[in-house]
Amino acid sequence: MHRCFLPLLAIPLATSLAVAADGPTTPNPGLRYHYDVPKADPPQIIKVDLCVYGGTPAGIGAAVQARRLGKTAALAVHRRHVGGLTSAGLTAVDLGKKESIGGMAAEFLNRMGKWSGFRSGDAENVFRAMLKEADVPVYYEHRLSKVVKDGNRITALEFENGNRIEAKCFVDATYEGDLFAGAGVSYHVGREDNSVYGETVNGYFVADKHQFRFDVDPYVKAGDPSSGLLPGIQPGPPRPAGSGDKWVQAYNFRMWLTKADQGIAYPKPANYNR
Repeated sequence: MHRCFLPLLAIPLATSLAVAADGPTTPNPGLRYHYDVPKADPPQIIKVDLCVYGGTPAGIGAAVQARRLGKTAALAVHRRHVGGLTSAGLTAVDLGKKESIGGMAAEFLNRMGKWSGFRSGDAENVFRAMLKEADVPVYYEHRLSKVVKDGNRITALEFENGNRIEAKCFVDATYEGDLFAGAGVSYHVGREDNSVYGETVNGYFVADKHQFRFDVDPYVKAGDPSSGLLPGIQPGPPRPAGSGDKWVQAYNFRMWLTKADQGIAYPKPANYNR
């Protein structure tokens, strides 16, 4: 739960701290979202002013800024990397009006040397450098197992490896809202109907931009409705504008492709159908 508007009192670090390395020290399991991690031996208690859960750019920014303001902070990361989508392939930054971007976002992009189209690995290196310069300990492969509360106030996070972080203030910087859900905060899956909160631009709508530039035949056999629709195309008219649903956005792997001599061959997947 975001409570950073509360006065933060500096508190001493625990006398026995879990070691926060510059990177994960366990063997790389490859492209896996979930895998077993070893238990902490012995389990440790970390005490800080601010605990940030989630290694996204927002989480990095929150932890770094806390340290710059003279507070102690810890960044707990579910996986082996920091930087979220920005260091995982999505580097075509939607700049919009570049002049409107400032603060730590501009600082990061300036340190990258370009504001869009940079290498993912370089982005993570810059994020790690910012964390190291601010003296923010990063606890990799720390997966939330329990949110400890006193009434409606979060007091600690416990992790699958047995470690525990106690803090005065907590920030959920995950993309999925794992800390919010663990704390019992109400939430929606998908998008709400306009009527839920009396809104006018919520829910389902048909966009007037970012659409096909040319007519696309929807049938398996062009011009033949009896051949059936192509995958992903639904029959019937669109749903009412502003209506809600339980759908979630698709996720996928993003990666850099290169013709460099040291590149790894990219085989054509079995049953590939463009």
